[in-house]
Amino acid sequence: MADRLWRVQCSLRPTGGNPVDSIVNVFHFDGDDTPAPPETYRDAILSGLQQFYDDISDVLSTLYEGHIDVKMYDLRQPAGNRALGTTRPPVATGTVITSATGAGVLPTEVAICMSYAAAPEEGESVRRRRGRLFIGPISADAVQTVGGQVFISPGARNVVNNAASVLAAGVHLPGAPPISDKSVKWAVFSPRTVELGGSLDDAFNDVTHGYTDNAFDTQRSRGPRSTARTTWTL
Repeated sequence: MADRLWRVQCSLRPTGGNPVDSIVNVFHFDGDDTPAPPETYRDAILSGLQQFYDDISDVLSTLYEGHIDVKMYDLRQPAGNRALGTTRPPVATGTVITSATGAGVLPTEVAICMSYAAAPEEGESVRRRRGRLFIGPISADAVQTVGGQVFISPGARNVVNNAASVLAAGVHLPGAPPISDKSVKWAVFSPRTVELGGSLDDAFNDVTHGYTDNAFDTQRSRGPRSTARTTWTL
């Protein structure tokens, strides 16, 4: 049986806001060939995401209400036809509940960029083995001022890196006795590999390392719409 390959969309609901303004993170997971139903993989992936978002709660601001809506897509299923208005349906859904514990808030456009990668392989494009996750909304606790400029603090970077390393170590499939040992791995997915004729399996590579630098990133699409306007005239 082939590996189960998952695209997982996590939508962080804004506090008191419209769900359409949710901040979205996308993960990919590679499940081994253990014959388990989607619900079993869902439970394993949800447990890994629960741990991840609990671990980064110190850098999240209270602009996030604590609910993360999760949708899982089986990438071996047909993708649908956008021209006909059809899409690949989620095979499982769930919710992660956690709390933002940082003090103060930064604008919703401000994010911490966490880069991650699979181990390099000779003859393979390095670019197609890398990914990025834009974490937000961010607490003011994550700020460090150096020389009059604002950076991400070392503590916040360590929080993000530690959470990433735990997720990259893998997730157990639930079962008694365990169906397998950490058989679900966080992966880098490269659509370009498939476009160039590679297999879907070739496009998935387990995450092995990454980094978080000290510069904040700006995600303009996460900014709220204006609710007031101040004008001037001659």
